[in-house]
Amino acid sequence: MGVEKSTVHRKKTAPWYDSESACIVVALSMFLVFWFSLLGVLEAFDTVEYIDFVWVPALLIVMSGGVIASTIFRMIRRYTSEEKIGYLMDFRREHIE
Repeated sequence: MGVEKSTVHRKKTAPWYDSESACIVVALSMFLVFWFSLLGVLEAFDTVEYIDFVWVPALLIVMSGGVIASTIFRMIRRYTSEEKIGYLMDFRREHIE
């Protein structure tokens, strides 16, 4: 993440690909890839000629599962850190007044 240089408090600016809607789109599209590759593995095991090529959908399963997991962890971390920051800001405001 970049840091704004013109502000006094130097807020972190989130890039466009780290927004909530972008994370949801990435997670959903990777779920579709995961499902498609799972069907590919099942089809490869059903057809004898394709058993040698089962590594392609298996690799897609692993890679899309990794992207799904990292995106979900990123969203969970964001929500838990926002709650802590919000609580600290409310605590400071109550004692300033």
